[in-house]
Formats: sequence, C-alpha cells, structure tokens
Amino acid sequence: MSSYEEKVLYVPGSTRILTFLNREGVCAFSGETVEQMQAKYPAAVILPYLEADALSDKAIAEKYLTGPVEITKARFMEKLGALPPILWITHCGAESFLFAEIVAKDIGTFFARIGDRCFEVNAPPTRTRHQEIMVMIIETFAPAPWGASGGLK
Repeated sequence: MSSYEEKVLYVPGSTRILTFLNREGVCAFSGETVEQMQAKYPAAVILPYLEADALSDKAIAEKYLTGPVEITKARFMEKLGALPPILWITHCGAESFLFAEIVAKDIGTFFARIGDRCFEVNAPPTRTRHQEIMVMIIETFAPAPWGASGGLK
C-alpha cells in the first residue's frame, strides 16, 4: 500500500482544479513545473486532491445554487421542449422537471409550474425532489405558508 497522497494545483475560490501533480511535483498533463503554472496562476496553491475537491464543491455551490426565480411561460416551454425532461412530475396541479443539461458537477436546473406561474431553480438533482422544489417556491413567493390569499402572491 502506497502512502502517496495525490496533490493538485488549485486557485482558492475557483470552481475547478487546475491540474494534478505527479510524484515528482510536475503537472501530470502539460509537463509544466509548479513554478511555470504559478507564473500563469499566481494564486495557485498545492493541496491534497480531496481538500481541493471539497473547496471546489463549495465554490460551485456558492456560484450556481440559486433560490427560485419567476420566469415566463415561454422560457418554461422552451426548456421543456429543448431536451427530454428528467424527473418530470405533475402532482396536485403543480409540475416540475429537471433540465437534461447539468449546470456544474452536482447542480442542475429545475423548472416548475404552479397554475399559470413558472419558476426556475438550481439545485442538486441527486438530492432534490418535486416536493422540495414546490416548498422552495412557496416559501419564497408565499411566506406564511400559503400567503394571505391562500395561494402564491
């Protein structure tokens, strides 16, 4: 069993790892030295892969996760017809689907319709379901469970 811990070059706050380093500390793909890479990316630091991956995940979440925003019916229909919808569900007069193109790593865009109103939200598709999308929308657009009128504002 090797005690080698995979190292990478990572720019703090970035959504991606720059490159992997081989055992000699040289960029695994380009053959450039760390110094050459740091000349191009002055903020780049050497980190263990798992640490850099966790930091990258955090940056991705900060950049791409969004709360629900209201969109036009035209945008909803455009996305519904652009690619085959994933996780398309209609329940109790509300529908949602995951757009087939992933935004970044484990973040996808869900589209939802409640009555005549349409919404969009970026969320992790592996951990988000129709009911959770509806709750996000209701909490954002109808505080005090269902709003004073009994529906979305």
